[in-house]
Amino acid sequence: MKRPIIESADVAAMAPDSRLTSYVALLRGVNVGGHAVVSMKELKTSVERLGFRDVSTYINSGNIIFKDSGKDIQKMTKAIESGIKAHCKMAVRVVIKSKRSLRQSARRCRVTGSPTTSCGPT
Repeated sequence: MKRPIIESADVAAMAPDSRLTSYVALLRGVNVGGHAVVSMKELKTSVERLGFRDVSTYINSGNIIFKDSGKDIQKMTKAIESGIKAHCKMAVRVVIKSKRSLRQSARRCRVTGSPTTSCGPT
């Protein structure tokens, strides 16, 4: 029995793309106190339809984790906001941070044990 020939393009499609950057999209005011309720499944679908890769949602928070090769966060933000509005019939403000940027922000922001938190510029 012959094994099928795998073209190099097929192998490239199966391999993880090292040029992809991980991002998190934080949706403002979604699923808070019974307001602006959106299904995580629908939210995930709306972002996948835009062509973003490895899309997942975090619990029922309205936070989306995805990968993309683009670097224009403003363009991605507008695309996701428009996609959610079209698919979920809801206008939502979106803030996108790269994994690296989010990690840097977390390092700068530390809890000091006092009632306030000390955070540097973001």
